[in-house]
Amino acid sequence: MLDRKKLFIVIAALTTGSAVLLSFVAVNLNVPKMFLVGIFTAAGLITSAVVYGAVSALIAKVNDAAEADVSSKDAAAEVREVPAFDYKAVQTLMILQKKGRLIDFLQEDISSYNDQQIGRAVRSIHAGCREAITEYMKIEPVRHETEGNEVTVEAGFDPSSVCLTGNVTGQPPFRGVLRHCGWRVVETSLPEISEGHDLSIVEPAEVEMS
Repeated sequence: MLDRKKLFIVIAALTTGSAVLLSFVAVNLNVPKMFLVGIFTAAGLITSAVVYGAVSALIAKVNDAAEADVSSKDAAAEVREVPAFDYKAVQTLMILQKKGRLIDFLQEDISSYNDQQIGRAVRSIHAGCREAITEYMKIEPVRHETEGNEVTVEAGFDPSSVCLTGNVTGQPPFRGVLRHCGWRVVETSLPEISEGHDLSIVEPAEVEMS
């Protein structure tokens, strides 16, 4: 770090000493020597202050630029350390896999199975995933009318809650048939994850020992 007090002393000594020497050189002037010494000393001190201020400002800018560069590198490092996934989403998949073996089913190629075989598998998967959703999440319909009935979509509706399809013309209110009630999450109660658990793991590999 820069010791600004020492810097000022060095600059003052150099400039003031130079001014005093100049005063002795100017002996041919018809002015008392002590007066010249005083004038040149004052000028040296003023020059020292100006030079010190300029040098200090320059060094401060250099230090600020260096600190900003270090900060930007630290910020970039922090960004790189952020996981590329949401651990709550992984936890949800973990529960669906544990209860209904959903990931196993979705990752398997079922093109060689007939409809009857797939139907038997889907029944157990459906039961397990339904149990998981019921246990850890509260979900309710967006619209509570009976599907297939005519409904009214009032002005100011939320496009994220109601999707208009078909021939949409004019201005609301709109009249149409409810084809799907929609779903919204009201509450979640996912369990706490134990400390030290790898948050990217949906299900651990299983190795049977003989």
